[in-house]
Amino acid sequence: MLTPEQLQILRCPIDPTRTTPLVLEDQVRVMCSQCHVQFKTREGIVNMIVAEAILPEGCSRVGLLPCVAKK
Repeated sequence: MLTPEQLQILRCPIDPTRTTPLVLEDQVRVMCSQCHVQFKTREGIVNMIVAEAILPEGCSRVGLLPCVAKK
């Protein structure tokens, strides 16, 4: 399980500025507070691999996310 201190350090790896924090969605994933991409956790470790992230509904690829498209 992630501690509040760990969660404060994590930032969305998709955000080019690396300033967008992640929020705890439930006990098995965290979510980007800006683009709503979800990252699964396992045994308290967040899988930050972008290719394995869960994209928000209606988004077919990472390049269409608002944080990436505005670059």
